[in-house]
Amino acid sequence: MIRETAINQWKLIILNIATNLIQAGSEALTLGVVFWTVQILAKPELNHSGFLVANNVVHLSGLELWLDRLTNASLVLFLLGVAILLQALKSIAKYFNRTSVGYFAARCRTLVTQRIYGQILRLSYACAGYFKIGDLNEYV
Repeated sequence: MIRETAINQWKLIILNIATNLIQAGSEALTLGVVFWTVQILAKPELNHSGFLVANNVVHLSGLELWLDRLTNASLVLFLLGVAILLQALKSIAKYFNRTSVGYFAARCRTLVTQRIYGQILRLSYACAGYFKIGDLNEYV
């Protein structure tokens, strides 16, 4: 029954997997940005594009030129802003992840409850009257 529900609700499962990947990616990118920010603060004489090329981060000449024009203070502020945006993206992905899990759990709970009450209503009155209601739910 849960497998059938999972097949029927495949969009929720795909959303869950995608949001998990987005969370992991944004966390990894945030750590990279923070590492780069610490490197800039530790070695202010290091040029920014040299750091990118040396660490195989990126090879875009337009980005390298733009980064070389920035001062260390403005680059640190920019990187902190990027880290905050990445964490906001992670939070949004976490919200959608938890929402999809909650909706899937509600669908499964609904189906299980329907099956339990369907089994109870199939019993004869004499059979159902023998049990207390809590025992009957547990038995079914």
